[in-house]
Amino acid sequence: MRQISNFLLLKDLLVLTKDGEWGKSEPTSDSIEMYIIRGTDFAAVRYGNLSNVPIRYISEKIAERKSLQPNDILIETAGGTKEQPTGRTVFLKPRIFEKASLPITCASFSRFLRVNPQLAVPEYIYWYLQFLYQTGKMEQHQIQHTGVARFQYTRFAQSVNIPLPSHSTQQRIVDILSTYDNLIDNNNRRIALLEESIHQLYKEWFVRSRFPGYESVKVVDGIPEGWNRKRLKDIALSIRQSIHPSNTEPNTPYVGLEHIPRQSMALTSWGYSHEVDSNKFVFTKGDILFGKIRPYFHKVVFAPVNGICSSDAIVIRPINQDLFGLTLSLVSSVAFVDYTSKTSKEGSKMPRANWDVMEQYPILIPNPKLLQEFNNLVSLVTYQITSLIFTNQRLRQARDLLLPRLMNGSIAV
Repeated sequence: MRQISNFLLLKDLLVLTKDGEWGKSEPTSDSIEMYIIRGTDFAAVRYGNLSNVPIRYISEKIAERKSLQPNDILIETAGGTKEQPTGRTVFLKPRIFEKASLPITCASFSRFLRVNPQLAVPEYIYWYLQFLYQTGKMEQHQIQHTGVARFQYTRFAQSVNIPLPSHSTQQRIVDILSTYDNLIDNNNRRIALLEESIHQLYKEWFVRSRFPGYESVKVVDGIPEGWNRKRLKDIALSIRQSIHPSNTEPNTPYVGLEHIPRQSMALTSWGYSHEVDSNKFVFTKGDILFGKIRPYFHKVVFAPVNGICSSDAIVIRPINQDLFGLTLSLVSSVAFVDYTSKTSKEGSKMPRANWDVMEQYPILIPNPKLLQEFNNLVSLVTYQITSLIFTNQRLRQARDLLLPRLMNGSIAV
């Protein structure tokens, strides 16, 4: 066991901490635009992704007091669930601010913590908070008198003694754990590039009509000779096979809309069937899940595993395997998502995608040889994406196994 040189309460390690702000959707005479990081954004922000973080208007006076800085820590203080208690944290690395075109603050269900770097390495404190959350030691500070769970931050900050080894040991722990996050981040960037290659290939072949050999192909009635005009229903089906989670294996993957990322076809995380208790839809590896609630959120992924999903997702299955690449490329395209949004049904609170309309979307089908070639290319890329998804899962598992051992000193650093 390593020697701990000091213990300090969390509150004594901070130079500043404040609640967040939600701001307004429209500008006022004294407001500025800011990124507003919510708890739901933590997972993406952790790896430097601000693409889905909302932009809202905050008064200049409040913005001046609550603008975030590199090395701040955000902690979620309200909105937790049974499976995901409050107290989640995210560390704001300098690269996030390098990417941001606007100042940043956190939403009102969170607060920021600014660690005094003379007392502790800020990222070490973040990892220690991660350790407390992972081991369930934060749950005792959560209360739920109404429908919203809340984190008793003041009580937490005044009662949690944080062990402080030497600065060099703190930094070494940070370096070890951050190596895993850096590898995951690199893989996420590779996934994004692979996804973009599919979108560009689809545009090149099916939008710009620059497929292999296009120079020598005649255009007949506005389409390349040998191609056919069809509709989505001619290549794919909506599968509505319902099942109760109790009739599945307990560790069957479960995908809710909260698991489906925006504007990415890579499903990188999911829950499990034992966590839910109402009827769900069955999907199989290679199916496409399309989030039908507020379709403009652009939640479309291919399934890297077999599992069950929320009935708020449409399970789309190509009629045969050779149509997988075309189906995936089409339904994940911006043009198709825009079409789905414009033709969606108005629900009680929010619009819903309508498969009866979606399946009428016009498409072009190339000759069998080109179709198979396109499918082979897309399938190869999705295979690489799937491999990276599972590599990242293994990296997370290794990191999370290492975290408590580093924090309790059972592993020398």
